Amino acid sequence: MGVVDVWRCAICHVKGTELRVQGLNNLSAEAGFTSLDSDTSRWVVFACYAEEDPKFDLFNIHSGEEIQHECVEKSSPIVVSKDYSMEDKNDKYHRIYNLDNYLNENLELTLGPQTA
Repeated sequence: MGVVDVWRCAICHVKGTELRVQGLNNLSAEAGFTSLDSDTSRWVVFACYAEEDPKFDLFNIHSGEEIQHECVEKSSPIVVSKDYSMEDKNDKYHRIYNLDNYLNENLELTLGPQTA
């Protein structure tokens, strides 16, 4: 499926990320340095489990922001809560994983949604 590499700069303490999707084994020349987080944003993985093959994407987002997403189950914006998770807890097809909770840990994106 894919891998998200997350690291924190030892000097400035911001996080950088690199999303690598199965089948694309080459790293970009800028390798994660194109966008870093800030005091008011967080890195999250957005996962959609509505279809047989789950889809996921990486976002640097602020709380309260909307993720525009269209799929077979829902075509309205997904709102990010204050704790950088799903605001709509009843949505069983989508999840937002705050990468702060997974530094030096594994986040396994399986074929079905995990509890947030």
